Amino acid sequence: MKMIVGKNKDDLFQKTIHLNENVAKESIAKDNIFKIGLSGGSVATFLTIVIPKIKTDFTKWKLFFCDESSVPEDSNDSTYEFHKSALIGTSKLREDHFIRIKQGVSAKEAAADYTKQLKIYFPGPDGHTCSLFPNHPLLEETDEWIAVIPKIVSSLFVVRKRQG
Repeated sequence: MKMIVGKNKDDLFQKTIHLNENVAKESIAKDNIFKIGLSGGSVATFLTIVIPKIKTDFTKWKLFFCDESSVPEDSNDSTYEFHKSALIGTSKLREDHFIRIKQGVSAKEAAADYTKQLKIYFPGPDGHTCSLFPNHPLLEETDEWIAVIPKIVSSLFVVRKRQG
């Protein structure tokens, strides 16, 4: 994982745009696809400003959700709804670029269905991710890519940290 530090907010935006342009370009050249994991909370607002400014082939993008709540897709608590509302129309992303959780099934079935590998990831400014804060015991999970959290901050999924 690469940490980006900016002198100020604008510098951080520019560095993040540049990083994503490069990673997307490399991924598309190698695999013909770019996969990115999106979080909710403070990171979501940041990403919805940055993503539309990225110069890339958005037709090759697939967006996954790292901390989607177990709520209907059109809920104000849905990470999908937040990103969809902010990015459709401000970027060349379309609804079919978003890989959404399966609706109308148990959290366990939805997690099993949603197990995908992520290419890039953004923690929040306080170090938390997917509604998990530093030192949370579930961060030690090494077997599952996606794990269900029983009704904690109403989050559904946690992405396992990459090995190697």
